[in-house]
Amino acid sequence: MIGEADAIPNKTPYESFILERMRGAAAAGAGDVEAVAKAFDAVIASGKLGNDEQLKTMQAVAGSYYRAKDYSKAINWAQRYQKAGGADASVNVLVLQSYYLNGDYANAAHERRLSLPPTRRPAERRPRSSCSSWPAAT
Repeated sequence: MIGEADAIPNKTPYESFILERMRGAAAAGAGDVEAVAKAFDAVIASGKLGNDEQLKTMQAVAGSYYRAKDYSKAINWAQRYQKAGGADASVNVLVLQSYYLNGDYANAAHERRLSLPPTRRPAERRPRSSCSSWPAAT
């Protein structure tokens, strides 16, 4: 059915939007994460979604990539969600876990530090002064 609708020439922007939403939903049901991302990227780019729906869509794509163990793409979509104003803490956890499972321990540690309340974050290390700057013992 989607193929038949896709074959129709001169689709309006709204028809293309609906078609991509249907394509994304069908791809999600089939477990085709790449097709999900491509379709929902087109849906977001259409400008026909409100901000809340855009955020939910980005979050869903990030989660799909995470479940498919494509952690780099999960991070990209999750960060896109965050940059668009998304604030769901579960996305922060997804980013942290994706870095860790992808073997990027430095960024995983950085994300972990960011997830702590400011009062619980480790103090920044200050460079130690060299012993030569100390006054001489008498």
